[in-house]
Amino acid sequence: MLFIDDWHRAPEEASGFVQACSQRGAASQLKVVLSIRSEGSTVYPESASIVELEPLGPAQQIELLTGLLEEPARAHAVMDWLGEQSSGLPFDLCQIALALNSAQAFVGTGASQRVDPARVTAIDNRKIDDIIIQRARTLPPEVLRLGIAAALWGDRAPIDVLGRCLGRPRAAVRLAAEQLQTNSLLRLEGDEVVFQHDRVRTSLLQAQGDAERRALAHA
Repeated sequence: MLFIDDWHRAPEEASGFVQACSQRGAASQLKVVLSIRSEGSTVYPESASIVELEPLGPAQQIELLTGLLEEPARAHAVMDWLGEQSSGLPFDLCQIALALNSAQAFVGTGASQRVDPARVTAIDNRKIDDIIIQRARTLPPEVLRLGIAAALWGDRAPIDVLGRCLGRPRAAVRLAAEQLQTNSLLRLEGDEVVFQHDRVRTSLLQAQGDAERRALAHA
């Protein structure tokens, strides 16, 4: 089995390779799994079976965390600690839960366990920053550009102003903002985009190089 992440970014030679593999027929022992994180003109092999994955609901998150941590009480403690900040994305949930477990951040016994904020400070936050940066880099360029522009503006940024700075119509800016919200990088509040945590904003600024950030800062 061959896994190819970010298929929407694949070069032409990779596309030709996958198309050739798809023509080997059902008797082939090779199975190819493609992950696609954005919609658009991505070309699928004719024989592809498509499964659409959405952020997990609360019950599914609890089920995933319980299986990972092997303790329902810890799964609920993670969910209580995350609150509305939970993205519902399986990879993010697993990385956060494993980091909390590794740092021995759970206190209490039995069903009364909770996450101790004091112990959370001992976690190497660079791991969380890396998750945010990698997630941002999977976004289409125009969406990432909006996210970085908003991060440069501050904790809150008006959509209309961002659109004028970037030279993009309001509808396109709002659509890009919705994609950023879907990826838990910011939140839409009326006509503004808002960062829920400064770590998300500062990590987003690291998703592009210095030259790109300077260009946006002077847009």
